[in-house]
Amino acid sequence: MRSHDPHLQGRCGQGYLWTALVPGQCMIYEWHTSRAVRCLDSLLGPGFAGKRQCDGYSAYPAFAKEKAMRALFGCWAHARRNFFEAQEQAPRVTGWILNQIGLLHRWEEDLRRNRAGPVLRQVQRSSHHRMVIERLSRALKKLRPEWRLDKA
Repeated sequence: MRSHDPHLQGRCGQGYLWTALVPGQCMIYEWHTSRAVRCLDSLLGPGFAGKRQCDGYSAYPAFAKEKAMRALFGCWAHARRNFFEAQEQAPRVTGWILNQIGLLHRWEEDLRRNRAGPVLRQVQRSSHHRMVIERLSRALKKLRPEWRLDKA
């Protein structure tokens, strides 16, 4: 790809491919020479309001900060990684949490394998998934009562 950065003309440089998916509509790709929060403003637009699923990279909270109509959601794979790494310190607790997250992953895999449509996915997530997420929320609040998962 050619860079629009005049400092990089004629040379190779490091860059980042930012992506955004609008389910059922489109996939957007945008190339930037940095990972700064301004790249998200360019990709999504400064007036973006909605939900953004993302990893723990610091640009995402900065993008959503003080903007009531922007909500961030993490993914279970990234959450799982932290519990997996903590297994030595608390094997019983982390084992139980990893098992709960495993249920979610297995159900999602079943939905993908069976090529479930949006309605079936929503029904499954509203019943089975919600039950597991509420159970996880209660357990995590008992472990760390100062965490406010319902306010995050």
